[in-house]
Amino acid sequence: MLRFDAYLARVPPTYNPSLSFPKPYFNTVLLCYVSGLALTLQMMTRFNAAQPALLYLVPFCLGGCMVTAAVRGEVKELWEFSEEKGEEGENDKVEETRRLTPVKSARKAKKTE
Repeated sequence: MLRFDAYLARVPPTYNPSLSFPKPYFNTVLLCYVSGLALTLQMMTRFNAAQPALLYLVPFCLGGCMVTAAVRGEVKELWEFSEEKGEEGENDKVEETRRLTPVKSARKAKKTE
């Protein structure tokens, strides 16, 4: 999700770790992961039996991503996002979608300055 945040913020592929940009998806997934892990531990102690952590982590993390995308209106971008080198036309289509998508929140403020 950090890479998707960098993609939305138009961070160049040669990422500089000191570069600051908004990270709403990464922060959401981090919070969801910690919440899912806490729920896993709570269920383990409550039922006194081992619990598969992925049973809680996967729905929490995927749900958090999708809810964030729905609230921000970026579901299509999230669904189509890929870092793999595909066919030429496929990358052009993703770039066209990215170019036409309006810049939101903090990115919009930086762009207008």
